[in-house]
Amino acid sequence: MVVPRRPVRALLAALAVLAVVLPATPQTREHRFLGPDLGVVPLTDDEIVEFLQTAEVVERERIRVGINGIDRLVLEKDGIRLRAGFREVDTRKARARVGGASYFEFRDSYLFEPAAYRLSLALGIPNVPPAVLRRIRGVAGSLQIWVEDIFEDPNQAHPDNSMAWVHQLWNMTFFDSLIYNVDRNPGNILVDHRYRLWMIDHTRAFQQQSNPFELERVGHVGRDVWERFQALERSDYDEIFGGLLKASQIGSFMNRRDKLIEHINTLIAERTEGAVLF
Repeated sequence: MVVPRRPVRALLAALAVLAVVLPATPQTREHRFLGPDLGVVPLTDDEIVEFLQTAEVVERERIRVGINGIDRLVLEKDGIRLRAGFREVDTRKARARVGGASYFEFRDSYLFEPAAYRLSLALGIPNVPPAVLRRIRGVAGSLQIWVEDIFEDPNQAHPDNSMAWVHQLWNMTFFDSLIYNVDRNPGNILVDHRYRLWMIDHTRAFQQQSNPFELERVGHVGRDVWERFQALERSDYDEIFGGLLKASQIGSFMNRRDKLIEHINTLIAERTEGAVLF
């Protein structure tokens, strides 16, 4: 049983109120991240991944946010500086209570950060910042680029194209259901000043659950995402999650995948394709 999580639902409801019928702009992976000085960093996603894996750590600061906290690093290489968040949490509990629901064999792990990023790439959902595995001072963890120039309060965001904004929210709901993310709260949703929604902190995703998370909330998904989603096979996911998820975790993921496909196909049959896919 999952009890509705009021804080994040209240936030999403407030953001969705902005919706008006305007032509939607397609989401792409074309995004220029900003450095600490808010200057545009001339790196592609692939180059940022390589930067995160190899750049020198020149500053480190502990940030007390969320349950686990995070180390904010400044990385430097070839005259470029970027900030990144380093997470090292990797715990297992026989039972845990999150968001009003109890879970058995609960895992909270840095491994799930790059897993979420790799999956977002494969699905064409451009809302998870690049994340990699890295060892810092002998400690294994995940390193994710720091999203700069964000609204301190997402409710302050008033995008010009409100339907494109709502589409991001719908894809986030679909994504969280697929990865069984039990911890999407207001602190894990960032909005930059280009009105790009960023999903961060996935250490509590990928729980070994066969049913999608809060499936009843999934009512829409991007057409491109849907097509990619249906085309990917078990072998593709083995490659995407290689070194990050165990075979049993991938098996649970595949069960959720199949049930989400069935759910979306049922909605299409009931409401028509145009009412479900955007």
